[in-house]
This record gives sequence, C-alpha cells and structure tokens, in this order.
Amino acid sequence: MKIRPTWILIEDGCILLLDQNVNSSRKWSLPWGSLEEWETLENGLIREMKEETWLTVKIKKLLYINDFFRNDTYVLHVMFLVEKVWGILGDKIDGVDEEEIRWVKMVPITDIEKYGFTEKFKKIIEMNFPDAGNYMGIKSNIGL
Repeated sequence: MKIRPTWILIEDGCILLLDQNVNSSRKWSLPWGSLEEWETLENGLIREMKEETWLTVKIKKLLYINDFFRNDTYVLHVMFLVEKVWGILGDKIDGVDEEEIRWVKMVPITDIEKYGFTEKFKKIIEMNFPDAGNYMGIKSNIGL
C-alpha cells in the first residue's frame, strides 16, 4: 500500500500545475508526493511542495480521499487544498521525484482542460469542491 498526498494551490483564479508525465494522454499534473516512512501527511506534503516548487504551504482543508491501483500496488490518494505561507514559485529540486518534473506554473482555472484535465474536474474546482472531506471512490469520480 502506498499513501499519495496530492494538493491544490489556487491563487488569483490560477491553479498550480506540474509539467510531468501522468499518463499517455496527460502531461500535466497536480503536485503530489510520497511519504517517507516517518512522515505524517502534513509533513510529507510540506516537504514535497518545497522540493517541487520552493513554496512553503499549509493545509487549508481536506478535499477528497480516493483510491486506485497502480502497477499492482494499492494507492490511497488524499487530496488537500493548501495555501501559500511564503515563497516565490521557483525551480524544483532535481532528482527527488519518482516522475521527472520539467516545469511548474500557475495556470488559469479556465484553461486547465488545455493541460489535459477534464471538464468534470474543472467544474468541481469552479464549484469550490462540493462534497469536500469525503471518500469519493475511484479518482475518475472527481474527474481525475
């Protein structure tokens, strides 16, 4: 089993995305990470966000819990809404991620379909994350 914290940072109508191979149809992703054996969800999220973006964030609220299988491994996907505490979006730290990150940037929410995200996911964001704090089953239930 693997626990995969994922987070959403929204500022001024834009969402933070990573240029990273997700699958054959999508090259951009939400920031996500893996936990070290000794980490809490919060500590792992803060560490990963700093490694990927140079930003320091704090958890604002739990959005959704989903699960799925990846390469015969059960993955618990825990999504949070975060807010920036300090920092300027910068370069990622090379060599620390499972999947190479080529770029990080803030993208207007209105444009996320151009980055491979579904209309369903865009509507969930625009509706301010209805059903936040709940187990939602498979990721496609929230448009991912």
